[in-house]
Amino acid sequence: NTITNFTDRGLDSSYGAAYFPDVILTDAFTGKTRSVPPSVAILGAFGKNDSVGHPWFAPAGFTRGALETTERTSVTLNRDNLDDLQEADINPIVAFAGSSGPVVWGQKTLQAAESALDRVSVRRLLIDVRRKVKSIASRLLFEPNRAETLARFSQLVNPVLKKIQDQKGLEKFLVRIDTTTTTQADIENRTIRGKIFLTPTKTLEFLSIDFVVSNNA
Repeated sequence: NTITNFTDRGLDSSYGAAYFPDVILTDAFTGKTRSVPPSVAILGAFGKNDSVGHPWFAPAGFTRGALETTERTSVTLNRDNLDDLQEADINPIVAFAGSSGPVVWGQKTLQAAESALDRVSVRRLLIDVRRKVKSIASRLLFEPNRAETLARFSQLVNPVLKKIQDQKGLEKFLVRIDTTTTTQADIENRTIRGKIFLTPTKTLEFLSIDFVVSNNA
């Protein structure tokens, strides 16, 4: 029912993500357990992810997606349930046998088309990069619209992207802001234009292992 109702809504946006089911946690004010929407626990997972890693890491799995303050989920999911939910772009919250508690087991966004932006980590990477670049660009406003200003922008942005690359957020990048991106008409309109090409680091979401039995040592 959850999958059917959700799919019928026709949501399509890389700025959103869906999780299921509700979770049971202890109310810090009353000391009693209560059922809350999964978004309450997921925000905690995002916070933990950023405290032990970076926004461009996946807030899922045992390392960064373990919901330590969550008692249990309101619905127990089996393997088929996990597959069906993920097929519908719903990220499951599940407690595996032997684990200490529920874990976020997916990081899909609500984007319908397959692309890098159908993953939460990539969308959050782009949000973070845009904020940093916007801050740099603001410092250049009202400066002379000359080649030196364009070069200065590149000089300021490249170290920021290189740091993200060193922190495993990007495989490669390219900053281009010059006469090929800024036309004479743009200059007349007091505008400079640039392009930043990004190749995000992909996350490992599937692991296939073949076991080979041999009589030889």
